[in-house]
Amino acid sequence: MKNILQLAKYFSQLIDNFGKWHNRMQNVTVTGTDSTGIVMGLKPSKIYLFRVLAENRIGRSEPSKPVEALTQEEGK
Repeated sequence: MKNILQLAKYFSQLIDNFGKWHNRMQNVTVTGTDSTGIVMGLKPSKIYLFRVLAENRIGRSEPSKPVEALTQEEGK
């Protein structure tokens, strides 16, 4: 059976200091065939929470569980 609901793209979201999720990151919308994306403009030595949503022609998925990421110190 052919998959007619092919994944079109992924979106990443970042949580701010007030607990609100945002789509305002650069370079994080990727096609459904990609498995990585690059988030630009993060500050050094800071913890970020991200979540991912998938989209196809039917609509967007529920967000994934948040994932924590720690950026490196400057100069490392």
